[in-house]
Amino acid sequence: MIKLFLLSITFVIYSYSQELPILVNEEFSSSENAFLKEVTADTYNAKILNGIYKINFSSDKYWFNFMTSKYIKPSDNFVIETKIKYIGGKNGYGFGLVFGNINYENSNYFLVTGNGFYKIMSSKKGVDNEYDGWVESSLVKVDSYNVIRIEKTDDLYKFFINGTLVETLDNIEIYGFNQGISVQNMINVDVEYFKIWANETPINLAKTDKMRVLKEPLSDNVNTEGMEKSPVISPDGNTLFFNREVVSSSGNKNDDIYYSEKDNNGEWMPSKSIGSPLNNDGHNGIVSVTTDNNTMIIMNTYNEDGTQKGSGLSITNKVNDKWEVPKDISIKDFYNRANFNEYMISADGQILVVALERDDTYGQKDVYVCFKEDETTFSAPKNLGSVVNTIGNEVGPFLAPDLKTLYYSSDGLPGYGTNDMYMTRRLDDTWTNWSEPVNLGPSINSTEWDAYLTLDASGEFAYMNTSTPDRDLEIIKIGLPLSLRPEALCLVKGRVYDSKTNETLDGIVSYKDIKTNEQLGTANSDDITGIYQIILTRGRKYSFNASKDGYYPISQNIDLTNINEYKEIIVDLPLTLIEKNAEILLNNLFFDYNKANLQSESFPELNQLIEFLSSNPDKKIDIIGHTDDKGSPQYNKKLSQDRANSVMQYLITQGIDSKRLTAKGMGEQIPKLPNTTDENREKNRRVEVKIK
Repeated sequence: MIKLFLLSITFVIYSYSQELPILVNEEFSSSENAFLKEVTADTYNAKILNGIYKINFSSDKYWFNFMTSKYIKPSDNFVIETKIKYIGGKNGYGFGLVFGNINYENSNYFLVTGNGFYKIMSSKKGVDNEYDGWVESSLVKVDSYNVIRIEKTDDLYKFFINGTLVETLDNIEIYGFNQGISVQNMINVDVEYFKIWANETPINLAKTDKMRVLKEPLSDNVNTEGMEKSPVISPDGNTLFFNREVVSSSGNKNDDIYYSEKDNNGEWMPSKSIGSPLNNDGHNGIVSVTTDNNTMIIMNTYNEDGTQKGSGLSITNKVNDKWEVPKDISIKDFYNRANFNEYMISADGQILVVALERDDTYGQKDVYVCFKEDETTFSAPKNLGSVVNTIGNEVGPFLAPDLKTLYYSSDGLPGYGTNDMYMTRRLDDTWTNWSEPVNLGPSINSTEWDAYLTLDASGEFAYMNTSTPDRDLEIIKIGLPLSLRPEALCLVKGRVYDSKTNETLDGIVSYKDIKTNEQLGTANSDDITGIYQIILTRGRKYSFNASKDGYYPISQNIDLTNINEYKEIIVDLPLTLIEKNAEILLNNLFFDYNKANLQSESFPELNQLIEFLSSNPDKKIDIIGHTDDKGSPQYNKKLSQDRANSVMQYLITQGIDSKRLTAKGMGEQIPKLPNTTDENREKNRRVEVKIK
């Protein structure tokens, strides 16, 4: 660091500031639209009285920064000036300007005292760095106002007291956008004015639709006088999970997991504790719930008896309508320098998004991504890069079900409050290339603290935490304009059941890309209702199937190549018990039009049949082809026989003994449905397998 000691004269100061526009000119003529707010607390208060900003600070443990709502880009030039006077308190403690601030622990200060000293210092993560310590100076007036001023020109910072340059420093580390007044503990001061000359850093606002944005707090069935934190909405939008601050049996304040369900009118019913084993005497918190509502990722780790083991992440499944004791989740090369962290798991269960402070963090906490390697292991965190992450603090990331749209809260970008919500979209598969984050706007963000946005599969409504001057945290509901929603999705849901008895089954539903055969995700059907839910993103053709031991897997397919709006479809998945004379429909077979040539998208379905035959070497099957009634009976008979033969030949080429196979063409003789509509005819064109 280069340090210079120079003399300066007042007119040089003002000539420089005149080169920059006035950004803040707070003369405290009234409290309306004040840049420095009036605040009241037990140990400090600040109010505007007769053109003076009066700060009284009685705490002997902390100091306080009173920040302006205007933002300056850290690389830009600026001038900050205040006229401030010591009124009382411990006159060896400092008061003056704070600049390049991101929070209390990461700030720069230029302070004077009531007994004639000044100091320039930096506080990084709570560790103070005093450039000179306290310096005694006759320039500091002990019984009247002092004009304290900072000029930044490129990398040089000049510090003035009452018109005289006292120090010049270079390459001061800047932590954030904020500037303001700082008062140490046990000090009372009067401030006559506070001014900033600078080019304001604009807020990068989203181009929202011209519509009123719904924003309302949830009812007392969810919000209480305490704090409700980190909401998590189920993909179907019918269950809201959240963390509530409670007093445990040991007398400590901790969080427990609560939930509320919608009634038939769409209103949230009284919230309930999720109970043991997920809630115990320790700190408990939900991270995410999977699409099927049957698997939950939660904070911390658990012993086998349900007591808390330590920090980290756990996974739990719902069996017989009860949550199991959670099992540990492992993240490779995991460490976190921050006191807190946040996690969420993607809708497909394959991606863990985390907010951590690590060696490659740009500022404080950054957003990282980890990829699933097995049921309980994720890869080492990968930083999303400098477009998403800032010199500030990124918290509460939420990756939408489209796996592209990321919402998160930050205090390192220009906004309206201490933390604002932003949105960015992933541009490729590197996970480091993102669109420029956009602020969700003043109709969503408040002038206080906003974070922890969560939204359902439709993307129409979101839930998030906000704070107000009157209460710490509450959960609000917001309606997202179309431009702020994720890409169009399809929520596929239905029931898994025994095709013969109609009995509910707890199967596993998996889904793949038909073209690539890439496994994309799984869900569990509820063991009581048999209901499953999966979320499929636009731009692909999918196959999905339900499976259960002792049953032949049933497959379906859906084409979402061109959807442009949210859809919900119901597809029941009846499973056929593997027994003699059982008939199985091969849904995902695709032939060329009016031909028997199998398309490559058929191979996963046929490979599933091969796996069944290989695992059951005693089984023989009939392969039966069917058509609709278009064309002559003779033509349809031949086409159905040729298609059955094509399936049989594929099985033979893959090693299945031909003696176990027969192929039959039934033509149009046995329709499943009347051949009265195109949809019915499509279902009548099929290939079935009968187990001998």
